[in-house]
Amino acid sequence: MIDKNQFEVFKTKVDVLLKHYNAGNYIHVLQETERLNKKYPQNSFLFNLSGSCLQKIGKLEDSKKFFNFAIKIEKNNLAALNNLGNSHKLLYEFDEAEDCFKKVLNKNPNHIQSTINLGSLYYELNKLNEAIKLFDKALELDNNLILAHYNAGLTHQSLGNTEKAMFHYNKILNLNPKMTIADRQMNRMIKYTDENDHFKNMRERLDNLDLNQNQKIDINFALGKAYEDLKDYKNSYLHLKNGNDLRYKLVKEYSMKDINLSHDLIKKLENTKLPLNKISNNDNKMIFIIGLPRSGTSLVEQILASHSKVYGGGELTILELLIKKNLTRENKFEKDKLENIDNLKTINSVFHKHIKRFYNGDKSIFTDKTPQNFMWIGIIKSVFPNAKFIHCERNPRDNCLSIYKNLFDGDINWSYNTDTIVQYYKHYKKVMSYWNKDYASSIYTVKYENLISNSETKIKELLDFCDVDFEQNCIEFYNNKRPIKTVSINQARQPIYKSSINNNQNFEKYLNNFFNQLK
Repeated sequence: MIDKNQFEVFKTKVDVLLKHYNAGNYIHVLQETERLNKKYPQNSFLFNLSGSCLQKIGKLEDSKKFFNFAIKIEKNNLAALNNLGNSHKLLYEFDEAEDCFKKVLNKNPNHIQSTINLGSLYYELNKLNEAIKLFDKALELDNNLILAHYNAGLTHQSLGNTEKAMFHYNKILNLNPKMTIADRQMNRMIKYTDENDHFKNMRERLDNLDLNQNQKIDINFALGKAYEDLKDYKNSYLHLKNGNDLRYKLVKEYSMKDINLSHDLIKKLENTKLPLNKISNNDNKMIFIIGLPRSGTSLVEQILASHSKVYGGGELTILELLIKKNLTRENKFEKDKLENIDNLKTINSVFHKHIKRFYNGDKSIFTDKTPQNFMWIGIIKSVFPNAKFIHCERNPRDNCLSIYKNLFDGDINWSYNTDTIVQYYKHYKKVMSYWNKDYASSIYTVKYENLISNSETKIKELLDFCDVDFEQNCIEFYNNKRPIKTVSINQARQPIYKSSINNNQNFEKYLNNFFNQLK
C-alpha cells in the first residue's frame, strides 16, 4: 500500500511519462518504468505502459510478456488485455488476438478500442461485413471517433462502396482538417476537375495550416494526382517531388533492406541446395502473382478471381514474414536453415493455417498477389511444390513512374527516390533472370501492354496456364465485388482502358534522367 503523498508523487511521475510516451520517446519511458517498478512493484499500470512501449518499437514478443504480467496482477485490466490482442494481431496470431478482443467485450460490451480493433482484425481476414458492423457500433458510442470513421471508410472503399467511403472520409476532415490520411484515400476515388471542392480544399489547407511532415506528404501526393487529372503535369510533378522528397527523408535508412536480403539469398544459393518436392502437395493450387508494384498485379488477380474456381487472396505479407522468421538470422539467410526441411514445413503449415481463416478451400486455386514475392521464388517453390507464378511485366518507364506517383500503405521505402527506384528495378530484373533459369516452366510472364491491347487472348492464356477453362466473368472482371485493398483499387474495378500506356511521355520533361536509366 502507498499513502496519499506517495500516490501524488507516483501520479506526477506517471503524467510526465505519458507525455514522453505521446511524444514517441519510448526508450526513455521504458528506462523510467523499469526504475519505477523497483519502487512500486506489482503495478499493473506500469507493466502495461512498458508493454505498450515495446509494442511501439517492434519488440512484440517482449510486449506480450509485459501485458500478461499486467493482467496477472489485475485480471480486469482491460487496457492491457486489449493491447495484448494488438500484439498478437501484429504477429499474425489472429486466433489469439480475436480471443483477447472478445474477452474485453464480454466484460465491457462498450469498450470502444476493442470494438474497433476487432473490426480491424476482421478487415484483415476479409470478413468485411462483420468489420463494418463493429465500426458502426463504435460510431454509435461516439460519432466523433476518427479511427472508426477511417476504418469504416477503408472497408467500404475495399468493397467498392464509394459513396459510403467518401462520407466517412469527409466526416474525418470536418472533425480535424489536419487528418490528411483521409485525403490519401479520397484522391484514389476522385477524378478531379478545376471546380472540385476537395481539390480546392487541399490547396487551402496546404497553404494555411501548420501541417507536420506526414500531413504534407499526404496532401502533396494527393495534389500530384489531382493536377495530373487536370493535365497540369508541371504542377503534378512539383507536388509529387515534394511528397517523395519529404517521405524519403523519413525512410531513407530502411530503403535498401529487402534488396540486401534478396542479394544475400542468391549468394547463399550458390552453395546451398533447397529441398525440392519434399513437402506433400496441398489439394489446392497456389498461384503467386509477382512483379514490380504497379505492374498490373491487381488487375491480373481481379481477372483470375472472377473465375468460379479461383479465390483471390490479395496481398498477404505473412509469407515474407514467415520466410524471414524461419530462414534468416540477423537479416541474413542461413545455409542450415535453408536446407532444413522442417523450417520449410513450418512455413507451409502456418501459411495454410492463416489462409484457412478466410478461405474454406471450396475453390481449387488460391492466389497471393504480393508483388515482392518475386524475391523468394526458389523458396516458395520448395515450400509449395505445385506453386505457379504469374509474372507481371510493364514498360519500365510507365511502371517506375507509377511507383513514384504513389504513396503506398506498406513499407515500400525504396519507392520515394528515383535513384533507389532504379536500383530496385535493376535488382528485380536480375532476380527474375536468375529464377527463370531454374523455374521457367512454373513462371508465366504477361506483359501489361499486351493484356490491355489484346485482352481476351491474353486472359485465355492466363487461364490456360492456371489449368482452368475460360469463363466470360473473367472478361467482365470489373463486375466482381470482391474486396480490393491496394492502391490499384479503382483501376481494378473498371473495364480495361489504355490511358496508362506511355503515360511517362507526360512527365518526360521533368524526369528524363530517371527514365533514361530504366532499360
